Amino acid sequence: MRAYIGGTFDLLHPGHLKLFRFAKQRRYDVFVVVNTDEFVLRYKGKLPVMNFKHRVELLSALKDVDCVYPNVGDENSKPSIRMVKPDVIIAGSDWTKERLMQQMGLTHEFLCEHMIDIVIFKDSDPIHSSDIRKRIV
Repeated sequence: MRAYIGGTFDLLHPGHLKLFRFAKQRRYDVFVVVNTDEFVLRYKGKLPVMNFKHRVELLSALKDVDCVYPNVGDENSKPSIRMVKPDVIIAGSDWTKERLMQQMGLTHEFLCEHMIDIVIFKDSDPIHSSDIRKRIV
């Protein structure tokens, strides 16, 4: 069984680690899909603190992460989802299922067709990399 967890993961923090551990404890292979620098710049209007290569290197070294892939579809997550073939998409408590589906360009039909569930991990920390960035700058 595969779990898809996507994001920028600019500055790793305990909320990320709890999210990966949550998936691993449910016996999923954890596939992390990372936004590219170009997409982050276009989407957020600024480059991440750490470049794509460094973010992938850090994520790949985590014991609760099995595979790391680039987000090849940017706003449209379907190409990355088709590549990973997950059973579940997991997101942190700062998301709702509806907002996540909208963000990823997904429909209920697509999820049903590919037999994918969405799980919101309610116990993740509400901290964001942007909050950490504000404290350092």
